[in-house]
This record gives sequence, structure tokens and C-alpha cells, in this order.
Amino acid sequence: MKKIPATSIVILVGLVILIGAIVYWVYQRQSPASLPFKKMTPEAFVALIGWLSVVALFVERAVEVIVMTLRDEQADLNEHAVEAAQEKYDKASNALPAALVSAATDPDKLAANNNVNSLHDALVAAQQADILYRATTKKIALQCSLTMSLIVSLAGVRALAGLFDTTTFCRPFVLADILITGLLLAGGSEGVHRLLNVYTSFSDGLSTKLDANADQAVRSAAAVNPK
Repeated sequence: MKKIPATSIVILVGLVILIGAIVYWVYQRQSPASLPFKKMTPEAFVALIGWLSVVALFVERAVEVIVMTLRDEQADLNEHAVEAAQEKYDKASNALPAALVSAATDPDKLAANNNVNSLHDALVAAQQADILYRATTKKIALQCSLTMSLIVSLAGVRALAGLFDTTTFCRPFVLADILITGLLLAGGSEGVHRLLNVYTSFSDGLSTKLDANADQAVRSAAAVNPK
């Protein structure tokens, strides 16, 4: 069984304590009442999601610039190292049959095989280093995206505020809105666009079903009361 790192356990315990403290703080004062939905047209909802998608695009571009500035140079070096190791290994591997034929003794054959094996190990090491570096870059990009998205949400870009009637100030709702909007923007514009596609598909399907029911009702009425 894989051992869970101690750092992960500490972070998990800290999150549980923080969430418990927030819940206790809220209910110690008052349990916030549920908020009603705003009366919103489909066009208004599409516009809300569209603006969130635009903001997510801005965040993505900003994160891309940061990552390019900090990580691209070493990424290019790692890619060059992999290509060089691959070229050396391919060259030695293709020359190995001829080297084994021309080898006069068994130690010479063993040396030729060991040379190919060492080049293969160097290639694998270069590939693993490149994969690890790219994974670290993705992690850094996600952390930057989440940080910037939370800052943007804290500055006033909110998703839930456009859906609920917030005429009465509710601090827990504002905190939840900041967190959810930040996470939504950190997921990228593709995730926001997918949400919009789900909504439009549902709306189109519902509209088609209502039109079919209306046509069926008209035909039934015509059959009951023929002219």
C-alpha cells in the first residue's frame, strides 16, 4: 500500500479545521436564509456565461505569459536533451549488428551491447526528466491560475451573484461566490464553454419537446372538433 505523505495529512487536517471553524462561525451568529433565483431570460444567462468565458480567457493568457517567462527556457533544453539522446541511441542501435559481426572476442561484443544499453538508459533518464519538468510546470500553471482567478473574483467578477437575488447582504454567500467563481475561472475557458454548451443543449431539447407537445395538442383539438 502506498504511504500517504505526512504533508498531505497535515494539509487535510488543516482544511477540515478551517471548514469547521467557518461553519461554527456562521451558525454561531445566524443560519443564512436561502436566496431566491433571479428572473433571468435565456439570453441573459448566455451573456453571463459568455462574459465569464472571456474573463477566463484573459486569465489563461496571463498565466501563459508567466509560465513562458519562467519555464520555457528549461523546457526547450530538456526537449533538446531528449532529441540528442534519442539520436545517439538510434545511431548506436543501428550500428550494433555490424559491431557484433566485426567484434573479434566476446568482451568486444559485450562492450558494444553495454554501450547501447547505457545510451538507452540515458535516453530514458532524459525522457523522465522532461516528463517530470512538464508535470511540475502544469502544477505551477494551475496554482497561478487559481491565485489569479481568486484575485479577479475578489475584485468583483462573480458568477453566483448573477444568478441569485442578493438585495440583502449575506457574507457567507459572498465568500462562497468568490471561491466558486475563482475555481470556475481557474478551470479555463473550455470548462466555462462546456457549461454553456450543456445549457444550450438542454434549452434546445426542451424547446423541441414543447413544440412537439403543442403540435400534438393542435392535432388532437382538430380531430375532436373537425370543421
